[in-house]
Amino acid sequence: MHRLLRDTAWLLRSEERLSGVTVDIQGHDDVVLPADSEQLQQAFLNLFMNAAQAMGNSGVIRVTVQAKGDRCEVAIADHGHGVPRDLRDRIFEPFFTTKTRGTGLGLAIVKRIVERHGGSVDLASSSERGTTVVVTLPLAPSV
Repeated sequence: MHRLLRDTAWLLRSEERLSGVTVDIQGHDDVVLPADSEQLQQAFLNLFMNAAQAMGNSGVIRVTVQAKGDRCEVAIADHGHGVPRDLRDRIFEPFFTTKTRGTGLGLAIVKRIVERHGGSVDLASSSERGTTVVVTLPLAPSV
């Protein structure tokens, strides 16, 4: 998981307009998932890009990886303006967007990819603290 997240952070930094964004990855570095890494990378890239945009394309995205039982939690936290309470139930809907140039597909794609992998996506947001998205995925069985 750490390698996937580091590679995804590198992709984010390769976009010139996002060069002011740093991704700080902490937590368990030995987490292994039975997953399609390309699909998960797309999901995490969408989440990183949303976090970067929420912070005005400048700041630190904090990513924490934790193994909890037979699941892995990846929390992506930004210090942006947060998601208004009345929109939180809709942000994962296809074609719903608050951006003038957005398609409304990024977070819908995230949810779909994560659910296909047997996981879930949760959101906590506050105008004072920003937004944290928690992706929970099943771990690979131990041998």
